[in-house]
Amino acid sequence: MPTGIARIRDDFLASLDLRPGAKVLEIGCGTGAITKRLLAAGTQVTALDRSDDMLAAARRRAPGAAYRSCDVTSADLGEGYDWAVLAFVLHELPSEKRRSTLAAAARTLGPAAGSPCWSGRYRTMRRVGGSGSAPSARSSRRMPSSSSRDR
Repeated sequence: MPTGIARIRDDFLASLDLRPGAKVLEIGCGTGAITKRLLAAGTQVTALDRSDDMLAAARRRAPGAAYRSCDVTSADLGEGYDWAVLAFVLHELPSEKRRSTLAAAARTLGPAAGSPCWSGRYRTMRRVGGSGSAPSARSSRRMPSSSSRDR
């Protein structure tokens, strides 16, 4: 059984209703740890990050995704996704950029989609949703915390 951050990532993805073939937009993919898990679940992943170095690492770790370099706080993120996932992203942004980033994520979704958003710093998952709607917390639950011995 995974421990530490691997367990938190696995628990986060297990909480989603991911179906094979679902279109997932991963905003802020970093080195591809979540991307790899999303691909293993059979989803079609488009992964975004502003760092070319992070994207290079993600491409090596999870070669089956489509990757794009962009500033997620200001770019057109596309549309028609079933899920938009942010992991370890929101706490990296200035507070004034968080709402606009969540609104941009919500605009990418189809009408029946949901958008789990998670900040690893706060270990809270929130569903934000509705196609084109402004973000609103529909549900929230605490994610399991990892103790220092699990890291």
